Amino acid sequence: MTLEEFTIKTKTLEDFYGKDLNYTQADIWFDELKNYSAEKYEKAIRNICKTSQYKPTLVQMLEEIRKVKVQVLSQQKIKCDYCKGTGYILYNRTVNNHVYEYVCLCTCANADGLEYNGLQISDQEHRQPFYVAKAQDIFHDRINQKSNISNEIQRDTKSLITDLSKQMSF
Repeated sequence: MTLEEFTIKTKTLEDFYGKDLNYTQADIWFDELKNYSAEKYEKAIRNICKTSQYKPTLVQMLEEIRKVKVQVLSQQKIKCDYCKGTGYILYNRTVNNHVYEYVCLCTCANADGLEYNGLQISDQEHRQPFYVAKAQDIFHDRINQKSNISNEIQRDTKSLITDLSKQMSF
């Protein structure tokens, strides 16, 4: 979610309850909510407005966002040659001379809503340091460097990620 989307959605929440977040609160809220989609945030706001007479705390908002299910079935899957519409890309990584297969989130829209971070689980007992990385995090700025090349020279994203995954050795 972008800062602009967050600001617009949060303004709806503030107007509904007649209480504004101060600058520090808004900054902390955005840091915690920026990894969620604007659609999930909006649905969580609507659910809270229907069920609570008081403006929610950040903890309550995070719990509500985690409950929200984005309707993936009704969304059109876009054609993506490397994730095949799943939103996930498989790549190999060599660790101590052993090749392991890993997964990361694709750069296409099919990956929306598939983010996972085990450290953000609300139940502290079940928190784990497991997460699904994004393709941008795995391949770093090499994706950005390639995407800034003019259209005639630019390779499509599929071959770029495939080439980068073959070059990677950790």
